[in-house]
Amino acid sequence: MNWTIKNFYEQYFSADLFDVSNFSQRLKDAVIRHMLLEGKYLYKFYAFDDCIKLNKQKIETFRNERIWCSPYYKFSDESEFEVKFCEEPFKKETISATEFLKNIRQTANLASFTYEYSDYMWEIYANKGNGFCVEYEILDTDSFYPVLYDKKDDYDFTVDIIETLRVLQSVSSIGAGNIKSLNNYHYKRLAILPLVLKDKESYKDEKEIRFLAQNESVPLDKRFLGQGISLQKCGLKARTIVVDFEQCVYREDLFQIAKENQYGVRLRH
Repeated sequence: MNWTIKNFYEQYFSADLFDVSNFSQRLKDAVIRHMLLEGKYLYKFYAFDDCIKLNKQKIETFRNERIWCSPYYKFSDESEFEVKFCEEPFKKETISATEFLKNIRQTANLASFTYEYSDYMWEIYANKGNGFCVEYEILDTDSFYPVLYDKKDDYDFTVDIIETLRVLQSVSSIGAGNIKSLNNYHYKRLAILPLVLKDKESYKDEKEIRFLAQNESVPLDKRFLGQGISLQKCGLKARTIVVDFEQCVYREDLFQIAKENQYGVRLRH
């Protein structure tokens, strides 16, 4: 079988969450490590611009060995977390589907990585060289999910929302004893897929993997800019920093951080 990310997610959402062998996570780990990374590092590109305050924040976040996770509304792509569904089935519900999805988005808090090191990524995500790239060794894939590039209009979440509302009502009414109700294909699909689904025509060259922050209370407030999460909690270890010596205006700061934290340094050619 010629596996694709789409095949993987079908298997992942269908797997038993309570399987003692933890098949779903072992499957995801194998896909990320062997199908996507293939022994390579995970990369994250950082860009500097005219905002000195923001540039300094990026440097300090890197110095403190943290990853910045952003809420969905801070992403430049306005189609992020779009969920296509039909309103009709929810007209008699006490909570509208729109309100329900708004509550889900409230905790959408993530960071983007890639397994593609290329001039394209430097151009788009490191301001043509006025930025830097970090190579990370991934120690734990538990909170990492590969982005699925496909035609977003082909994905309808109506049934997923209906089933998820039913599951949550069941758990709420019966209590923790019915926690296995969460082992539902549609519940898992709605919890993950809108966060990792991107349009294949516009973004397929990015080869993105996302870190989805877990158990974080994120306010639905436009003033909230995100939060820094330690590399240890993310399951990452920084190995090497790549700097464009000619373009990066903060190269000396980055070299000093690399020295302090014993990172390797490589110059972009």
